[in-house]
Amino acid sequence: MSHSASAPTAERKLNLRIPRDKRVRRALLALGRDISLTPGRLAEIVGLSLSRLEVLVKRQVGTNLQTLRSYKQLRLARRLLISTDNPIKNIWIECAFKDAANFNHAFKRHFRLAPRMSGKLLKFEF
Repeated sequence: MSHSASAPTAERKLNLRIPRDKRVRRALLALGRDISLTPGRLAEIVGLSLSRLEVLVKRQVGTNLQTLRSYKQLRLARRLLISTDNPIKNIWIECAFKDAANFNHAFKRHFRLAPRMSGKLLKFEF
């Protein structure tokens, strides 16, 4: 029986829509390039108030900026755990988490697996 790389985790998926507004698309592209950007900084980059950007993102994408940022942070962290031998501390720092406890809690909540186990399990399956 063959297992996919994502079999050990039950990842929570986001059902996102493609935004029509070019400012929202620019904000999402900026977030994709720099995961450490805060929602406030993204609003500055695209020339909108934070509240206006949040409304547009929620309406057009289907979630808020903080949820989207967290989702991207966690996916990047999982990819780094699988594809590198970097220590977990380096990974949570690179993924712009505040601290190890915040990272571990978010990772466990999202993937239903501790970060230290995720990298080991998924590497083993390849």
